[in-house]
Amino acid sequence: RERYSPCAGVWTSRERNRDVVVHLWPYRSFDERMQARATAMQDESWGAYRIAIRPLIAAMQASLLTPLLP
Repeated sequence: RERYSPCAGVWTSRERNRDVVVHLWPYRSFDERMQARATAMQDESWGAYRIAIRPLIAAMQASLLTPLLP
């Protein structure tokens, strides 16, 4: 996935007997994020990887953060 946008940080924890992983992906804009996502979705190897790991994921959530100051 980092082929399309670099990951700035990864945090892990264990909650209620489940592993939790948080990734932080920085983008200059929402449009840049959407373009990186669209490009990744066209990659057959990324699609195959997503299918392969699906049984390992119990839940997934995305949160978009915006800066308080410009």
